[in-house]
Amino acid sequence: MHRTAALAVLAAALTLTACGADEPASKPDAPTTTAEASTAATEPAAEASPSADPTPSLPLDDSPLDAADGDDIEACYDGECEVAVTAPTVVPFDPDTGIESYTIEEIGEDSMVIGTHLGPVQSGIGTCSAVNDVAFTLRSVTDGTAVVAFFPADSCEN
Repeated sequence: MHRTAALAVLAAALTLTACGADEPASKPDAPTTTAEASTAATEPAAEASPSADPTPSLPLDDSPLDAADGDDIEACYDGECEVAVTAPTVVPFDPDTGIESYTIEEIGEDSMVIGTHLGPVQSGIGTCSAVNDVAFTLRSVTDGTAVVAFFPADSCEN
């Protein structure tokens, strides 16, 4: 009898440890499968890993991210690039992308405003926004310089 009670207490403690305050809260729309629940109850917290998130992890601090294309905005002409920009900067695109250009109008501590032919769009770090066929995500901001990725809008998951 004591052995069964001890095992129940141990299983509960491991489950609570796996769901500690350091872990992000579960998304209400992400159901837990029986296998996930079983794994959480039987693995020690040190070996538990958070579930995979389809959105890539982006730094949310003020450390600079190297832009793949540096500050070469001409690399964006085909609608795919990652560049470091300051405001104001016009980023030209091939008209076949469905948009002629975006204008980086403002850069804040963790956000930016991009002017489009439809009006300004404010975006925070990690947010995917799209107008016509070209999407963008603010990757980081350091000392007034933003690293921005531009890519096909159908890749935008937000």
